[in-house]
Amino acid sequence: MTVYFVRRKTDPSGHIKIGFTRGDAARRMRDMAAATPGGFEILATVEGGSSVEKAIHRSLADHLISGEWFHDHPDVWAAMDAAKSGAFVVDNGGAKDAVRLPIAEDAVSDNIVLATRFYLNELVKREWRGMGDTIELARDRVMRRNNLSTAYGSRLWNRSNEFNDVAGEVYRCLWLNYSEAAEADGSLCDELAGRLASYRKYTAPLTAKGMGTDTPRRRAGDQKEER
Repeated sequence: MTVYFVRRKTDPSGHIKIGFTRGDAARRMRDMAAATPGGFEILATVEGGSSVEKAIHRSLADHLISGEWFHDHPDVWAAMDAAKSGAFVVDNGGAKDAVRLPIAEDAVSDNIVLATRFYLNELVKREWRGMGDTIELARDRVMRRNNLSTAYGSRLWNRSNEFNDVAGEVYRCLWLNYSEAAEADGSLCDELAGRLASYRKYTAPLTAKGMGTDTPRRRAGDQKEER
């Protein structure tokens, strides 16, 4: 059985259908295309049946349009990436979410892995340029802009459940970048606003003296992370 992510080729909305078939996904698309002008574009396929499909649907409930159709949103593409990396796995006939998608509460979580993954997710949402762009490209741009390893960003994005800790420079850069972006658009929570104010108060004297602004010689995260 196969779970598929597809969209109508001629639909400017880019809405994405997440379904499953017991047969060949390409054949299923050809059958569906008989009633759809222009046909469908297969975005991704992963091994799994109804239980995996439902686990993915549950993780994307906020973006559901109706039935199996979801808005074209970075969270949907993130779930697609997670599914391809084996995040939604079959366990005793059911499916479990091996990689939990970020939620708002993670922004102030004491768990550094959840918090860092949230900051990265929010920055990628802001960076994503819509149809024609990809989550991978948007994520890599975010990491490079912060002088961080794109490979580390990929691991954090797809396998955060395997992390026990996050490189300090990765956390600091993504937290600061997210906090400043959220402050600019008015979405920064009070707790992070307080942290940002304290950070600026502490770093301002160092910056004035020309300290604390050097670019590291190698991208943070290239070193072996704590697991």
